[in-house]
Amino acid sequence: MSGPGFTTVSGVALAPAPPEPGPDGAPLARVGLWAADTGRGPVVLAADEIGLAIAHGGPVPGRYGLLVDEAARQALAGLETVGRAQLRELAARHRAGDGDVWPGATERQSLKCAARVAKAAARTRREVA
Repeated sequence: MSGPGFTTVSGVALAPAPPEPGPDGAPLARVGLWAADTGRGPVVLAADEIGLAIAHGGPVPGRYGLLVDEAARQALAGLETVGRAQLRELAARHRAGDGDVWPGATERQSLKCAARVAKAAARTRREVA
């Protein structure tokens, strides 16, 4: 078996990252994202930071959310729009219970999309013999 990780159809590489402790001590899932065509190196984001980046990175996810590829691209776009420092601040406010960090009514759908990205990053692929 090869290590965990996933590359989307448009070339965004996803990989699980070591969890970090949250404000209540529970571990926060983190994901490494990298797209060669953006000119940026890899970035590691917590799942809720990915959700916030998705919410700020483009159109509101629809009723059924976004595909993993679209969600990963929109997360990278949101990171470019908001910036890493601002995204960390928004995530800290969200973890403290501030619902005003979400543009409109995007929290639930954006977090669902972020969970799909985190789940895809943790996939393990079988080696083809």
